[in-house]
Amino acid sequence: MKSRRFSCSGGFALAEIAIAIGITAFALVGIMSMLSIGMTSSRESTQDTVIATMATAVISQLRATNSSTTNFDSLTGSRSFYFDANGGGWTTMGPGSSSSAFGGSNASSIYQCQVDFLDSFAATTASTNVKMARLTFTWPVQAPLNKRSTNIIHATLTPY
Repeated sequence: MKSRRFSCSGGFALAEIAIAIGITAFALVGIMSMLSIGMTSSRESTQDTVIATMATAVISQLRATNSSTTNFDSLTGSRSFYFDANGGGWTTMGPGSSSSAFGGSNASSIYQCQVDFLDSFAATTASTNVKMARLTFTWPVQAPLNKRSTNIIHATLTPY
């Protein structure tokens, strides 16, 4: 009687397992980097939203300051506005003003908005009803200058 040999190859070879682990690791690295990019993008989007809200508040305050006049001749030089982490509770400091609006304070401020009024724009227009301003947002205020983030917005101010 002849003896039969059965060869059973039901498992995976070591080389196949190593290739599968390599492919999985490569895919996981790609997924993790996409997660990091998504988190950075989300944080930057949140910052942009807060800065847009603060820019709207600053521009509204500047317009309200000059609502009784028909021009913006009194807007010269520069002014600083300070905001808390949510973009609210701001204070202002500028020529002849150190008033606090909405209960903000410089000690609790995260954002600073430096408003510089650009006179070169007014010289090119026939009317003084238009004023160009550069709003420079920096944060966090307490950080050293070389560690702060900056965002610049140019705005054209006209009376309501």
